[in-house]
Amino acid sequence: MTGDRESAFVLAGIAIPVVAQALMLAGPLFLYLFRERFREPLDGLSFGAASALGFTMASALTQFWPLLTGPLIGTGLDWAVRLTRAGLLLMLINACTTGVVAAALWLRRYDRRRGGRPLLSSLLTTLAVAFGVQVLLGMVTFAVQ
Repeated sequence: MTGDRESAFVLAGIAIPVVAQALMLAGPLFLYLFRERFREPLDGLSFGAASALGFTMASALTQFWPLLTGPLIGTGLDWAVRLTRAGLLLMLINACTTGVVAAALWLRRYDRRRGGRPLLSSLLTTLAVAFGVQVLLGMVTFAVQ
């Protein structure tokens, strides 16, 4: 990153989590737009969670690749904390946030009576919460490192 701590904070704490959440939502959004047969909100939850878990696994492998190919140096506790954070905490948060946004999107297709209601009621709220959680996690991660 850059030598400037403030711009590094904006990049690592805000920009990267927002782009990551948008990429996690790309797969479910594609399915929502081009596959009409998936109508249940549980379909959206499943697609969102699967997309987030795949993205998190790919990003964790990318992040840990230099460590996996290099010499294994460090204590067991250090590795346990890193793997617990990447393997459990991030996957759980990403699957929950992306799954709930996709389920809220699929709810509009499932319940036609609510189709006349404004989109602001559920979808934008879940988007704000999901992006907010991702940004908060990015800020905390930057502050801890």
